[in-house]
Amino acid sequence: MGNDTCKKARNHALNISGYENVRAQNEKMLKAATSNQHVYVAIDAGCYEFQRYSKGIFSRSCGNDLNHDITIVGYGEENGHKYWLVKNSCATNSGDCGYIKIKRDIGDKDGVCGIAMDASYLIKH
Repeated sequence: MGNDTCKKARNHALNISGYENVRAQNEKMLKAATSNQHVYVAIDAGCYEFQRYSKGIFSRSCGNDLNHDITIVGYGEENGHKYWLVKNSCATNSGDCGYIKIKRDIGDKDGVCGIAMDASYLIKH
């Protein structure tokens, strides 16, 4: 991310036995799930600002009409602002090398763009 060039991830094989849903509208549970593995979420990506994101922490909510799948790969804090680190399902030329930081803990149970409404993770063995 940042000024570095995008690098392709290596392929790894996994055995998947199922999936688990994260309790909807609960960013605390979403953070707990994300601390152990990637979490797959649906968001509302319909607003122009989301589609044109290139850097910083995205904080403008598009709404909660879930229409796009993304993967939360981590979380962090920057200049006192908490965020989800999200890998977009679009190409690496979208956002910041295919990633976007979405503000978290905003006080809205749905989260920015509905990020806390529909989340799940794989059960690996």
